[in-house]
Amino acid sequence: MLPLLRSPSRGGGVSHRFGEVGPDHIKLDRIWLFEDVEHLNVHRVAKKPFYSDPLFQFERMFHDSWIAQHSISFIALMLDKLSQNISNFSKAFDEESETGAWFVDQGVSIGETRDWFMKASRKPIDFDYQFHIKDNLIAILSFLYSIPKGIVLDMISSFERYRKLSRLTPYQRWELSNTKEDIVINLEYGMEEIDRLGVIHMDIDAPCDICRQYIERTFRKVLNEHCGKSFKFYIRKERGEEEMLEVEQEELKWSKDFITTKFDETLQKDLPTITIVVIAGEDKVLIEEAYDELEGLLSDD
Repeated sequence: MLPLLRSPSRGGGVSHRFGEVGPDHIKLDRIWLFEDVEHLNVHRVAKKPFYSDPLFQFERMFHDSWIAQHSISFIALMLDKLSQNISNFSKAFDEESETGAWFVDQGVSIGETRDWFMKASRKPIDFDYQFHIKDNLIAILSFLYSIPKGIVLDMISSFERYRKLSRLTPYQRWELSNTKEDIVINLEYGMEEIDRLGVIHMDIDAPCDICRQYIERTFRKVLNEHCGKSFKFYIRKERGEEEMLEVEQEELKWSKDFITTKFDETLQKDLPTITIVVIAGEDKVLIEEAYDELEGLLSDD
């Protein structure tokens, strides 16, 4: 919208706060055009009620004041510099990089905000204006540029890796752990009937719901023959105490809390052991085949 104030004059012309103009010539308070300019209809502004006109005039006076206009110009100038710097920084990333695309979007968004302030300005803004601190900024940037390129590239690589890690599932993040160890898994049908399923390789600090995924992925076929997903974590402690973990509570318990150290006859050494118990009377829910979803997610391509 283009605000216009006019009122009839005795000479039949139009009186405008920017000066006298004719009926076919209207002077607006916008002195430049954007590329997306369109033809607009100009309407006469209705006379405001007497009680609101002083407030309107005060608002216009404040908007046109030296402080307001210089503040608007300063903000628009800062946003323009920031938009340019972000756009230039985005070129350091590959064209297919999501991080680079994010910086491009931020530069465009800041540029749109700059244009909003430009439209509020009553005079052209000199975007080539150089501040007095230019020399200091050049010195600082020169020092930063002298940092070995390898450090900067490592920072960018770490940031990209963090973004990829944030998209991983909990199981995939635990699969990247560097503190995995072998754990024997036993399947118990009753008090004396126990089968050794085999060994999984995982971090014992992972919660039990992650341990369940390791067990289901590793022993899917044999579990589907007996119980499928219908099993619970069980531990018989040294003092004879027993604990059966409900499935709904698995994400709240750690795998190491259900580990006992036992001598493994197959490998002939002491190993951490987890026992799972078949849930009697519960319908068997088959375990679906799990694919290697982690492959390629953290590659540099």
